[in-house]
Amino acid sequence: MSIFIESIRVGTVKKFNSFLNVTVFCRYKVSVTARDDVPFFGPELPNPAVFKKGPEFKEFLLTKLINAENACYKAEKFAKLEVSEIPV
Repeated sequence: MSIFIESIRVGTVKKFNSFLNVTVFCRYKVSVTARDDVPFFGPELPNPAVFKKGPEFKEFLLTKLINAENACYKAEKFAKLEVSEIPV
């Protein structure tokens, strides 16, 4: 399972007399991949999957990561490893 976060910087430049005013907005594009045996985990990505920095993005990302970890425990390959390492 992988979660990719790409920083997108969008800026505007305005010239006032001899001064430049540069405004930069930072947004984050998120994409998720997982093996076929990992069950679906939420929350779903919005369309488009672009977030502004802030508490909503932080909450989404933490929830997605926790749910991804829990889903990985249910994957067939991981479950086999877990069972084989239990001492008898």
